Amino acid sequence: MKRSSLPVLLLLAGAAWTAGQAVLPDMGTAWSDRLAAVAADRPMQALATALFALAGVLLVAAAVVAGRADVSGRGSGLMRAGTVMLGLGGVWLAAGRGAFNLHMYQLTDPAIGREAAETVANADVGPGFLPLVLTLPALLLGPVVLAAGLLRARRAGALPWAALACWLLGIGAFVATEFTVKATEVAGIAVATVALVLLGRALSRPEEETAPAAVPGESVAVRG
Repeated sequence: MKRSSLPVLLLLAGAAWTAGQAVLPDMGTAWSDRLAAVAADRPMQALATALFALAGVLLVAAAVVAGRADVSGRGSGLMRAGTVMLGLGGVWLAAGRGAFNLHMYQLTDPAIGREAAETVANADVGPGFLPLVLTLPALLLGPVVLAAGLLRARRAGALPWAALACWLLGIGAFVATEFTVKATEVAGIAVATVALVLLGRALSRPEEETAPAAVPGESVAVRG
């Protein structure tokens, strides 16, 4: 029985994402609070940056593997679109959130005054950043689209339903408490990781478990 690496890649990506969120000191609803939190623990900010980048790379790799899955018929378009969005979501984690974390790390350098750091943090980044920002909705909606495709295709039984519920619950909890409640942030990403693994299992299950179909009317020889 051939095993797919997709669930493992998604598990590792989610684990790196969860760990990065856990060690990230960037907390607070105002720039002054967030910069102060990062300045107080710059090594953890650097570690979080690396973990987010790793999570993004692993998510892109998972999307490449998922793109090779055998999908056809009902729901195939949604599954392919969800896979592409998953890869773009990896770009956000590595080049979007990871780069932002690095930016916060640089702004808290002792050589930079706090007033200047806050001015830069509040500055308009301009339209050049827009293409990268568009990868964030891909991260948030990609698993939803992928689950919808699996449900339309009626593949993998209840796994897509469980994945969809975990993703909506996890991401919803994270978005509702981002920068304010660390425990809920981390728990939300952990639950979202469960959703990613379930999606990986659902998408790879036909490859792993499909058996040759019986031919109608075929007789079975019984040896006496």
